[in-house]
Formats: sequence, structure tokens, C-alpha cells
Amino acid sequence: MRIVFRWLENRSLSGDSAAVLRERIRQSGLHYVPAKGAADVPRVSYGPAAGRGIRAEREYADIYLKDNVPVHELRDALSDPASGLDVLEVTRVPCAFASVQYLASVAKYRIEGDWEAFPPHPRAEDYFNAPQVRITRVSDNGMNVVWDVKPHIVGVETFATQSIRLTLQCIEGKWTNLQELVAAWLGTTPTELSGIQIIREGLYWQDSAGELHLI
Repeated sequence: MRIVFRWLENRSLSGDSAAVLRERIRQSGLHYVPAKGAADVPRVSYGPAAGRGIRAEREYADIYLKDNVPVHELRDALSDPASGLDVLEVTRVPCAFASVQYLASVAKYRIEGDWEAFPPHPRAEDYFNAPQVRITRVSDNGMNVVWDVKPHIVGVETFATQSIRLTLQCIEGKWTNLQELVAAWLGTTPTELSGIQIIREGLYWQDSAGELHLI
């Protein structure tokens, strides 16, 4: 079964989301398929996670059950305000289907903040639509390494004075680091993004015609 859910009170920022989800399944009374080599741990394909410091409006997980449980019963069994878990959707999918971890190819993010609080920087459209978009990382030996992450950028739009929407794609199983990308645009570092909120609105799969479909 595939569930789409959200964490209440920003639980998604805590870094223990997968463990909390597995514990909730274990306590729900559902007859779950155990993880390989761990009889008391539910088998779960979780993610891809939004990342530390990023709130997700839609989180994803495939869970494996021994019984054919009605959708509404599964939703009721897993939703639990005490653990911060709010199930939004439940879909029955064959076990042979690709998990969301491998199905998702595009993510849409909403970035909100007071841009004027940062050093002078280009408009979002000018920066992210440039032929190259570079971020700099410091390697273990102290040298700066410059990466061009332009291939990951699908599109950008400013839809409010202090809000932009950035669409990114996964390439060869890898996502670019969004905090690094936003920090590079604003002329600062990821640790100095005070006042900036990054929200993942959803994940999408892309068909052969290039159309995006919300997961």
C-alpha cells in the first residue's frame, strides 16, 4: 500500500521520520510484512525524504501488509496526532511496482523569505535560467570544488513578493542540495539562510511525453 502523509508540527524536520513511521505501523495492530532479518520491524520503502531543514507537504511511503486492509481502515489505523502522523491518501499498488524512491523524477519546492535581508543578488528567474548555475563546496582537503547544477533545474517562477517556486529533477538517482542552491542565489551560505523557509510541495513522475504527474 502506498501512503501519502504529512508530519504535524514540523515533525519532518526532526530527522527520525522513517523510524517514527515504522513504530507507528508496529503499534497500529496491522499485520505487516517484516523487514529482512528483523521480524519486529515493518518493511517500509520511505521517501525520498525532503531533507533536513525542509518541510514537506506530501511525504511518501510504501508499506507491505499480510492482509487485504480496506483503504479507510488503513488511514484510520495509521493517522495519529500523538506521533504527528496525518495520512492524506492511501493507494493500493502491486508489490512489483517501483517504489516512490525510484518512481519520483521531479520535485517542486516553494521558497519563502525576505530576499532584501540578503546581499544584492539577481532576480530568481535571471539566476536560475542562466546557462550555468554553479555552487561551491569545500572538499575534505580544504579545496573549493565548483559544480554546475543547471541540469537539475527544470523551472522557476516568482508568484509572490517573497515567494518563488523552484522545480528540480533527479539525475541518475541524485538530487541537488537545495539549501546550497538557494544560498548560492542569495550570495550567502547554507548555514546563514535565517528566515528562509523551504517547503517541498510534492513529487512527480514524468511520462514519455514529458508530462508531470503528482505522486
